[in-house]
Amino acid sequence: MIHRKHRKGYTLIEMMLVIAMIGLLMPAVFSILYVIMQQQVKIYELTETKRQGDYVMQLMKEKIMRDAASLRRDDDGIFASVSVISNICNSSGSSFTSANNGLDFVFLNDVTNPFQYVQSGNTLRYREVGAPNVDAALNNSKVTITNFQINCAVKSTYTDPVVSFSYTATYNRIVPNPQLGTTALQYQTKVKLRI
Repeated sequence: MIHRKHRKGYTLIEMMLVIAMIGLLMPAVFSILYVIMQQQVKIYELTETKRQGDYVMQLMKEKIMRDAASLRRDDDGIFASVSVISNICNSSGSSFTSANNGLDFVFLNDVTNPFQYVQSGNTLRYREVGAPNVDAALNNSKVTITNFQINCAVKSTYTDPVVSFSYTATYNRIVPNPQLGTTALQYQTKVKLRI
């Protein structure tokens, strides 16, 4: 009676085949993981840009609708209670567009405290003259606000002024990544004043 030994283990050829298959599959697995990670980064950037862009728009709309009683032009660009000099958008067919990133466009509220929205560098700022004076950034350093435009118009004697504003919210990537492109959203809305 001949006893055969049962082998426990793998042959060299079997091991080489397994290593070759792993070597062929790993680049595919890593490329899929890389694409998934890139998409997660893009989703985060888009979410953060939208969150801040929506926040800025909501703040502006609510403040203008709640507190703006009249519109003024500030020709000297020095925002103070005495520098607000002339009414704008207060008669039929009149309109005004800020030519200075919002510095010449001022809202007055019911207690005559002027406030405005101004693009300063890559930040949109809310400024109010009062006690105390307020100068606050509406966006943080992760998202830049550019191309800020604000204007007003009155169509007829029987309509209230409409304030339009628009801006671009762009994610501020610390390390440039050309594969992701630019994450930017355009915002634009109109607010009817209740004067």
